[in-house]
Amino acid sequence: MGGDRARRRGRTKGLKRSPRRTAGARARGVRRGFGSRTLFALLAVVFAVLASHSPVELGARLPERLRPGSTLEELWVDPAALSFDSLPVWADPRWVQALDDAAGGFEPFPISDEAALRTLGRELTAFAFVDRLEELKATRRHGLTVAVVLRRPVACLPVGTDYLLVSRGGVVLPGRWEKPPRCAGGFLPVIGPRRDAELFAYARPGDWLAGPSHLAALDVACSMLEHLDERTRARLGRTRIDAEMSGAASIAEPGVRIQLERSRLALFGRVPSTDEPGELPVHLKWRALARALERLEQEPPVDWDLVDCRWDQPDLRLVAVAEAQGSPEDERPRLGGGAASRRNDGPRRPRTGTARVR
Repeated sequence: MGGDRARRRGRTKGLKRSPRRTAGARARGVRRGFGSRTLFALLAVVFAVLASHSPVELGARLPERLRPGSTLEELWVDPAALSFDSLPVWADPRWVQALDDAAGGFEPFPISDEAALRTLGRELTAFAFVDRLEELKATRRHGLTVAVVLRRPVACLPVGTDYLLVSRGGVVLPGRWEKPPRCAGGFLPVIGPRRDAELFAYARPGDWLAGPSHLAALDVACSMLEHLDERTRARLGRTRIDAEMSGAASIAEPGVRIQLERSRLALFGRVPSTDEPGELPVHLKWRALARALERLEQEPPVDWDLVDCRWDQPDLRLVAVAEAQGSPEDERPRLGGGAASRRNDGPRRPRTGTARVR
């Protein structure tokens, strides 16, 4: 029994010594166990809090720029910053100002606002001088990009005491002029005979030519711009195109008449776009007129009052010969006058002199 007690004491002693080891183990276990259990507990609390809120409520608490589908920072463009100074040199300065004013009155908008971009496009194309928008877009890299294509004026109309410009397509353009303006080196030709001024008095920007004779004259004006260089157009001076008889052109009827300054007259025949057989190619007609104008600058100058551009060998009637024979000044051929149709069967004035234009 004594041994049992001794063994018990030993065990007791052992049990008394073991608590320090056990305590040490527990301390380490507590540190390990407390950290893991605490972390899991905290995570459980966080998930419980998050689970108690719906995604919509969380989204509502986010700033507008951080909502799903939005960028961190929305980019805006300002149409007022656009510059239209790169338009062609022949553009009316008032057109440039009109485009600047239209863009300047437009409020800034985000690059993603397609509706605002389309509205800006409609504002810019509302002008009669704008043919179309070649480019209209808003991007993060280049911002707002606008490229406009203008209607180029090729002729003008007498409207009261002023003039309005006409585009290649026959559209009347805004901006009144006291006299036919210069464009691309020369004056823009006037459409129609003088009596048509009463009809054109009602023309407004945005209207378009519809009369056959006016469209024929416009055809001649476009061809003039295409085939004559700037120096030749400058020599022409102010011109008027009467195509009233263009559809009846024949040997006896000169067709299109082009009146130049100082009562000079050029007989042109049919319009450039005609497909009638036997008509002289249009480039040869313009070359005949250009060479006739060159003779006015010769030393000494050779003056003339009529050139017939319809033939392979154009006729040139010299003024010096007419004056030597005492021909009155007012008998020189004028636009629509009988002297312009020197090949018809009616009364003729004597041929005072001719020359070949080569």
